[in-house]
Amino acid sequence: MSISKQEILDAFWFRHACKEFDDSRKLNAEDFQFILETARLSPSSFGLEPWKFLVVQNPLLREKLAACTWGGQKQLPTGSHALKPGKMRRQSSSGMSKASSIQQTKRLASFI
Repeated sequence: MSISKQEILDAFWFRHACKEFDDSRKLNAEDFQFILETARLSPSSFGLEPWKFLVVQNPLLREKLAACTWGGQKQLPTGSHALKPGKMRRQSSSGMSKASSIQQTKRLASFI
């Protein structure tokens, strides 16, 4: 499959902000796993691709999270999948830590 440079630029120039999703339509598991893997492998400034994502599928939890989600009150409950991105952060010049992702996940878990 060959994609022209113009097709790539056109894809990047197209932007659409969806205000609400059709909750009867869902991504199939294979497509979602592909999207999740490409996000996980996205480059970082460290070059280590340290991304981690929390997938939130529980509808009741998504409703609770919507109340404290800036700009996503309609999208979070109706989207096919909900992701909470996390990342590793630089702790010192000699290493990296998962601390921020773990702390954010614990805070998210407190909603359950």
